[in-house]
Amino acid sequence: MSLKGKIPPEVKIQAVEDYLAIRKGSTQIREELGIRLSTFQAWLRKYQTEGPAGLHPKKHVTSYPSSLKLAAVEDYMGGGGSLDAMCRKYGISSHAVLQQWITLYNQGHREFKTRRAREETDMAEKEKLSQEQKLQAVLYCLEHQLDYRRTSEQYKITYQQIYSWVKKYQEQGEAGLLDRRGRRRPPSEYSEEEKAAAKLRQLEAENRRLQMENDFLKKLNELEGRR
Repeated sequence: MSLKGKIPPEVKIQAVEDYLAIRKGSTQIREELGIRLSTFQAWLRKYQTEGPAGLHPKKHVTSYPSSLKLAAVEDYMGGGGSLDAMCRKYGISSHAVLQQWITLYNQGHREFKTRRAREETDMAEKEKLSQEQKLQAVLYCLEHQLDYRRTSEQYKITYQQIYSWVKKYQEQGEAGLLDRRGRRRPPSEYSEEEKAAAKLRQLEAENRRLQMENDFLKKLNELEGRR
């Protein structure tokens, strides 16, 4: 039977300890308390990083140094582990916090601008890539399961650049890779063959994205089934 309203810290602690002691499975706990899997995972993560105190209301907002934020984001982007693993490793309070840092990182927020990143940006500004080179980089990234870090090193571009190009390509196809600052042939002037090829590449990119999402969900279900 699910609990109504806010769940007391003592109940959260008991639920986590029951799970860790293998007295109850996560499914049973979630059904009894009427909570989602993500909610229970957040409780578990806080308990493992901060102890029982982590499940009590905090009187102040946790502050993290910029160096830790950058290390956590780059570790995750480099394939160091899942969101959950990174939160545990760096003592981050929730997935949402880390995801917000990742968003800021991808947007090139100044807090995540290291000296190396600034040097990479300067280098990229000096060596502009053609649309064809951008397309090659995007397709390489898609073929390697959206490994932005590997692609940036392979093509000597910044992480933010390839992230932006892939996003534009998935939304607009090759037209999204056009340099709007100069006069380029607009998509309306493409031949039928070029339009068909661009559409096909866009569909292939979308299929790859959906396949990765399906693989992730299958893996999550497998892990949950082992509990």
